[in-house]
Amino acid sequence: MTDLGSNKTPRAKPERNSEAIAGFSSKILDKRTANWAELAIQLAEIEQLNQKTLPLSSNNVIEMKEDNVVTALLYDARGIVVGFSWADVDETQKTAYVTTTMIKPKHQGKGLIGPLMEKLESGLRKCGCIFLSRDALKANGYADSIERHYGSRILEKHDFVSPYGEQRHFRILLDEDTPSNTSNKSDANRDQPSNKITPDRERAFIKGDIAAIHAGNAKIDERKMDALLGVTGYLDDINLVGSDVAIKHKGERWPYQGTDYEMIRNLLRTLKPEKGQVFYDLGSGHGRIPLYGALITEAKFVGIELVRERVEACNKAKEKLGLPNVEFRAGNVLDQDISDGDVFYLFSPFTPKTAAGTVTKLKRVASNKHIKIVCLGPIEQLFEKQEWLRSAGKVRGFGTATIFESV
Repeated sequence: MTDLGSNKTPRAKPERNSEAIAGFSSKILDKRTANWAELAIQLAEIEQLNQKTLPLSSNNVIEMKEDNVVTALLYDARGIVVGFSWADVDETQKTAYVTTTMIKPKHQGKGLIGPLMEKLESGLRKCGCIFLSRDALKANGYADSIERHYGSRILEKHDFVSPYGEQRHFRILLDEDTPSNTSNKSDANRDQPSNKITPDRERAFIKGDIAAIHAGNAKIDERKMDALLGVTGYLDDINLVGSDVAIKHKGERWPYQGTDYEMIRNLLRTLKPEKGQVFYDLGSGHGRIPLYGALITEAKFVGIELVRERVEACNKAKEKLGLPNVEFRAGNVLDQDISDGDVFYLFSPFTPKTAAGTVTKLKRVASNKHIKIVCLGPIEQLFEKQEWLRSAGKVRGFGTATIFESV
């Protein structure tokens, strides 16, 4: 999902109170008394009018029931829901991630986004949130409206491309707008260096955003997550045919297909790697799993990747994120020491010859310790035949991965 906002140019200064806009009111959803069936119908209408596609409200309603979700609803004079905004809350990072904001098209451009968001923010403050993270479309002017509305409370912003079009991501200081804070602060004071983005502060913001996404159940925007993690420089495998990279790695399976973030989130939730454990991504590509895992757990992550150019890009992302618990190695897995590993992930990265050698290598590791191996794709069939392994569950994302453990 995304923050669609209005398809009209928003006003520079929206009304501060929805009750002051004749016929409209807003409130925080009370999960104890909510009529979920009726709410689903009303949300479906709002979504279908905005997206011109099949509504997604069944997923939204499921999300809204979660303990870590806060929802604000906008009502017309008849008591019908005409807009909504909801956010996932990560209490450990004191951060709220706004997942979706929508208003019926006929009510857009009336200055209702501002008061709807203020109602949501009031609920988030009660949960102890200090930071707000959100996206907004650029093409319809909504991103510009966000900048005008929050002003100097915006701590960080960057643009990225999503399936919905070009968007702008914002990191916002939430608690500065409370009455106790605003009464004693002038506009000049708000521009003081206390809001200056330092590398450490930017890392904390990114960690907070990803922790909130990891804690929620909303669909993950692949490109946005890549932007947050610094996963860049995807090599165009078609253009690499006949290139130096292709020639250098002739005979090996070097083309890249990344694991989707839904799979990564579910995998890490299932395995719960912890401090003292070592998680290997064999054929780590552009580093999605090691970077994500190292940000949200204290386990050590090691990515082994054949293509050196990818490893160099991963190390740049690692340095930017300041991650001490991740390592990237360039080379063939058969030449690497992986004996300290506890968990091994393989997204069918090898030729049959290298895959067979990897099985032998992992069997040797398993002779000295208990290990888990996660396989996605055709390589799963090879591990199913191993008598020293047994199936220990499934993990789902865009596909289904199998977890094996040594016996």
